[in-house]
Amino acid sequence: MVRHAVREEVGAVGAKLLYPDGTIQHGGVILRISDGDTAFHASRNVPAYSAGYFGRAALTQSFSAVTGACLLVRRTLYEAMGGLDDEHLPVIHSDVDL
Repeated sequence: MVRHAVREEVGAVGAKLLYPDGTIQHGGVILRISDGDTAFHASRNVPAYSAGYFGRAALTQSFSAVTGACLLVRRTLYEAMGGLDDEHLPVIHSDVDL
């Protein structure tokens, strides 16, 4: 994660998180405006050993946001953005706060 976080063009880096059963819980956050959902987790419930749709579950890639459960961001950028808003955003939107 650090290898990517130090790149100037990268704002935040997240990890692929797994459920205890070995399926993917968080694999990046994709924003959308259809179907009533604001955001959804890419590759959710895909087995960790699977490459997923077009191999995307196995790739390092760019996303709209990463999960706040495991997030790496440079301090200067975090402070410039004002940190995370734990007062006005519900937990469901915390991943897209920065």
